[in-house]
Amino acid sequence: MKWYAYCEILGLNKGVFVHSRYDRLIEISIEMFESIFDTHLQSRRLYETCKRPDFDERFIVIMNFTYHGNDKGQIILGIPESFVSTIIDDFSHYFDSDDEDDQYEFIINAFEEILNTICSEFTGDEDFIEEYGSVSLAVPVLFDRKNTQYIRLPQTNGIKGELVISKSEISIKVYLSKLASDVAIDV
Repeated sequence: MKWYAYCEILGLNKGVFVHSRYDRLIEISIEMFESIFDTHLQSRRLYETCKRPDFDERFIVIMNFTYHGNDKGQIILGIPESFVSTIIDDFSHYFDSDDEDDQYEFIINAFEEILNTICSEFTGDEDFIEEYGSVSLAVPVLFDRKNTQYIRLPQTNGIKGELVISKSEISIKVYLSKLASDVAIDV
């Protein structure tokens, strides 16, 4: 279901999502990706609600956050292999050698760290803390479809969208699960 249709069903003003939690997550994601990977991203601004993200990207990075041991939410990034190809040269000076294993490890660590930073910024927002409390962040988990046969993504209502690298069709998927204390998806 498209985001604007979901707003109508809930009786929300379509303009509400401009200042929503999901928009804030997208803003933070763009800021973090641009500062780390020296690339320009923009949101496709077409969000969809979903039961489970249907990401088919090579890299899937998942991070949960909890409050006193109870699940509060989850953020998932879907990062395509083509994105790695666009950024690998920018980081070549960090590699000790031309060893592909070193480069792979570096990229995995970068993706896990970027989600950790995004989640920290998102859940550390004063409005978020006021509504949901101070949450604990789990360790981000990265799955590589080349090395993992089956990735079980959540079956929690949520919302997903895309960040697109300017002047290309490469996109990074961003999913936010329903936040635990919500009556409806608070995005």
